[in-house]
Amino acid sequence: MFFKAPSLRNIEKKGPCFLNSTAKTLDNAVIKMAKHQLGSELRKQQVIEMETFLKSLTGELPVDYVKKRQLANEGKDRNTHQNRQKKPV
Repeated sequence: MFFKAPSLRNIEKKGPCFLNSTAKTLDNAVIKMAKHQLGSELRKQQVIEMETFLKSLTGELPVDYVKKRQLANEGKDRNTHQNRQKKPV
């Protein structure tokens, strides 16, 4: 099992941040995450630098990035296992 983390690409255009929408702006999200993950508060210049970096990830998404991918068991007969278990008497 694996979990896919959300992409930071175009993070500037997304928002509000976090699942519960508690960070209304990108700089607010940077401040909250530093406090949560690092246990410290960033200086204003550090917040600006981090926000500048995150904004640099904004751009056009390649068409292949959003195309539907076929799952491993997609297209197979889902009743195959059940059909094998039923034997005529």
